[in-house]
Amino acid sequence: MARVELQKLLAVCAGAVAFSYGAWLLLQLTSHRWMVDATGHALITDFLAPYTAGHLAATGHAVAAYSDGAQHAAEVAVAGKNFSGRLGWPYPPHYFLILAPLAQLNYLHAFLLWTLATLGGYAATVGAVARRNAAVLFALAAPWCLADLMVGQNGFFTAALLGLALLALERRSIAAVILIALLTYKPQFGLLIPIALLAGGYWRTIAITSASVLVLALVSGAVFGFDTFAAFLNVLPATTSNLVEHGAVGWGKLQSLYGFLRWLGVPNAAAWTAQAILAAALAAGTAVLWRSKTPFAVKAASLSAAAVLVTPYVFLYDLPVLAVPIAFLARERPLDRIEMYAVTAAVITFIAAALLAAPLAWFGGLALVALGARRAVQMACIGDPGRSQ
Repeated sequence: MARVELQKLLAVCAGAVAFSYGAWLLLQLTSHRWMVDATGHALITDFLAPYTAGHLAATGHAVAAYSDGAQHAAEVAVAGKNFSGRLGWPYPPHYFLILAPLAQLNYLHAFLLWTLATLGGYAATVGAVARRNAAVLFALAAPWCLADLMVGQNGFFTAALLGLALLALERRSIAAVILIALLTYKPQFGLLIPIALLAGGYWRTIAITSASVLVLALVSGAVFGFDTFAAFLNVLPATTSNLVEHGAVGWGKLQSLYGFLRWLGVPNAAAWTAQAILAAALAAGTAVLWRSKTPFAVKAASLSAAAVLVTPYVFLYDLPVLAVPIAFLARERPLDRIEMYAVTAAVITFIAAALLAAPLAWFGGLALVALGARRAVQMACIGDPGRSQ
């Protein structure tokens, strides 16, 4: 009874936190410090880049989005003023299929639609994964929600795609194929999925997903021009060099092992080596886990947590994905004390990373991967201790 009452109290607190986010953002909007300024022009924030890229694509100039100068000039036009720095466009062409229709709206309405729709998709996905209505409140109260809402980034969209793809994969639904194909808009978060599918023997899913990605490419090429693929591939090396190896936005924003080591002053080659070793370990662990008879929820939790560790290119706005492994672990059985500490640590490291501008949030992903491994080992050695609680 005490446990049930505590859960209800925590849900109420989570709801209050989520409500406070909304109230604060409304205040910021009415004070012209969020989305648009007093003249109705876009404030300089992350959403300006996808909105502008979508507008260029919709007007027949998709290739221009991959040109630093042309993209910046278009952003200046939307913002109504020049600004320093660059909001580049390193995404594959099929992302235009979503952004071009969105850019038909004015900036404020597009920002609102994007954030509310992706936030709703993220929250609904977490609730569906956890199979608990209260999980929606906890998902909305997570600090990464406020971080994503403020800048209009795509972390909610990524989390929803990954969570729904894993749910569909569990049911062997054809929807998994579509969702995994869509997730290639941000390919660094799907690096471990082929390994999991191969190890788990999902041969049909692999074949159809490959075909679906090809169809996406053909459709986007037919609509926006096949020269967009050459432009995209041409901009990738510069993006990797500027944002990763040269830390153009600051090492404190790169929430990965690589970013953490560079922040500490470790040389580039050594940091890349450490990142590669971590990625190899995660790939091997994924293969072993997905070949085992471990319950699907634990496999999915481990895969989704590892997704934010395997890539060096991850930022705070990407971390709504962390809600997915937490939801899968909570679905499989209630979190025990150690797991609650680890989840709390993941939230605290995110807040610390945001406040201190330090690459500390990757420790949250590491903690969740460790929880997945702990569950798998418990089940392999002594059965599931949580079932008897």
